[in-house]
Amino acid sequence: MTKSKEDESQFKEQVTYSDDGKTLIKCNDKIINEYKINDGCEVISDSAFKDCYKLESISFNSNLLQIGNSAFEGCVALQKVTLPNNLQIIGDAAFFSCQKLECVEKTDKVTKIGEYAFAHCYSLRSFVLPNNTTRIEKGTFYDCHLIRTIDNYETINYIGDKAFYNCTYIRFPSWVIELNPKAFECCGEPKETGC
Repeated sequence: MTKSKEDESQFKEQVTYSDDGKTLIKCNDKIINEYKINDGCEVISDSAFKDCYKLESISFNSNLLQIGNSAFEGCVALQKVTLPNNLQIIGDAAFFSCQKLECVEKTDKVTKIGEYAFAHCYSLRSFVLPNNTTRIEKGTFYDCHLIRTIDNYETINYIGDKAFYNCTYIRFPSWVIELNPKAFECCGEPKETGC
């Protein structure tokens, strides 16, 4: 079924952009279930889609560079995220408490993943770190208790406080230079094995 011009106009008004179209400021519709980011958008602002509890699908454009702090926090229906090729920054708590999120794909060019970025993503089972990542920040995978594999782990030399809190299947690699004492809290007895 094709959308009428009236439907398209209403659909666009669900989300507010800056005048130049480069920043997505806010989603005005908390019951939106899918959305495609406009082509010219480079930044999704802090808390832009926060608590859009029915959002199941988000399509990113290839120009997107940054996902702000808490941008998708509380999007409890979101199941899969395919990040755009040029994305560089995932903000603090960007996907906090996306409880159905199982899969995050294409993190290749990301240079920063913020604190608690994927905390309380209870369904997350695996994650591919960006190439040449050296740090996993505080609480990044806090309480992601089903996560079993972290790929591209080889270059990590720092793991922050409670980064893998209650992640019972993850064990710390022996080559990590700076391991916060509480990085693997509530994970059972740590063993020096690969992830």
